[in-house]
Amino acid sequence: MPWMGFDTEFIGERRYHTLLCLIQVSSPEGLFLIDPLAVKDLSPFESLLASPDIMKITHSGENDYRLFFRKSGLTPRNVFDTQVAAGFVGYAYPVGFDKLLRTELGVHLNKSYSVTDWQARPMQEQQLRYALDDVIYLRDLWAKLDEKLRKAGRLAWAQQEFKVYESAEMYEVDPNKEILNSNLMRRYGQKDRLFLMRLLRWRDKEARRKNYSREMVLSKKNIPDLVKAMRSGGDALAQNRRLPQSVLKKYGRMFREMASRPITEEEKQLLSEIPRSTSAHPRYELVLELLYLLVQFKCQAAGISPALAMPRHIIRALKEDITYKAPILSTGWRRDFLGGDFLDWLARADSLEIRFLQDKIEILKKG
Repeated sequence: MPWMGFDTEFIGERRYHTLLCLIQVSSPEGLFLIDPLAVKDLSPFESLLASPDIMKITHSGENDYRLFFRKSGLTPRNVFDTQVAAGFVGYAYPVGFDKLLRTELGVHLNKSYSVTDWQARPMQEQQLRYALDDVIYLRDLWAKLDEKLRKAGRLAWAQQEFKVYESAEMYEVDPNKEILNSNLMRRYGQKDRLFLMRLLRWRDKEARRKNYSREMVLSKKNIPDLVKAMRSGGDALAQNRRLPQSVLKKYGRMFREMASRPITEEEKQLLSEIPRSTSAHPRYELVLELLYLLVQFKCQAAGISPALAMPRHIIRALKEDITYKAPILSTGWRRDFLGGDFLDWLARADSLEIRFLQDKIEILKKG
């Protein structure tokens, strides 16, 4: 079997651990539906994902592959993702599957079952037809996009992006990600940060234990009021009308104990890694935005999605940390496309000087 189209249906709402409900496969041998709620041993299918001899065709397959990485530590081999490929041949990234099918193949999908209970059994015939639509056309879509990539001389660039799907780093999640990325953390002082860090860790642990969403354990909208109430040592906790009394009755004593514990060395280290406020260097941020606009202009002229060439999270990371180095910019197709000089500007944006002259704009390195 030289190729297979692949997609999944799953439920992530109101759960900590995503529930895999259906696997759809298209191949030269036919169309297949696998029920992972009934078939407990998925290792034969996983061996296909891991095989370098079978090309896996997906559309936005990252979340599908992540399910199997979390389940079995599996990373795929020999991947072609139509959403990524489309970003190299004139489409916005990300582009919807239905739009891509309409434009490339003239196919119109029925999206009436895009929100449905995939866990319910028995499944309706219409659900199964909808699910198969997500894989039936992948082979023809691959052929169209592969041809366009070859004509544009960008197949090798796309393959570099596909290769990322084979890396465990794409699916691994930093257990401290929510803490380090929290906007509240950047606004608070050290005492409030410590309590918030402990609160977020507890919420995540409790959600994992119960297999609830974190929002079901403690609503995000209640967190600022809870932190504010704890500034006085918890005396204002019971009087805060915005906080649900059910939460305070159940966890109030624990929240007070959480706030009173001495800080540990591990907590000190983590707090020191929290990025500073992004408003610390407004001029530096403006220079980064100007450079990002230049990327957008270059991408528009070349028919490459700017969100693919320069993911927005890189600009955010540079704003938060002047010393940040984006690994994906150091080698590969982005360096070929954007140029070494531009990437040097990006890496030294804090030392650039912008001059507005009568008929041109100059970008100079200070010193």
